[in-house]
Amino acid sequence: MVSGEENTYFLRAFEALGVAEERRAADPNTQPTAGFKAIMHEAAETRSYAAVLSVLVVAEWLYLDWASRAPQRPPDNFVHAEWITLHDNPGFRGFVRCGRRSPTLTPVGFTWSGTRRRR
Repeated sequence: MVSGEENTYFLRAFEALGVAEERRAADPNTQPTAGFKAIMHEAAETRSYAAVLSVLVVAEWLYLDWASRAPQRPPDNFVHAEWITLHDNPGFRGFVRCGRRSPTLTPVGFTWSGTRRRR
């Protein structure tokens, strides 16, 4: 789920946008990208399923929120249309919902509504 269909999407999108592999390797990350990578790396280093799941659920939840607000008629450009489809479909919604209500995250302080529980 995390990288399945998205991998080929990004490769095709980069090609359509004229972004060569050399440029992708050479361009520095933006501050938000560097920050996300640092958080993901930190979570992975803990070897904690809850830590990794919490980072993934937040990121994927944001993508679902953005994609679900897209207009009903998909954009003509596949780069936009397919990104929306990847992040707003029954399987993806199920993945995000399962992560949000995971018994692994509930004790950490998240409820289905997404609000932080008082301790």
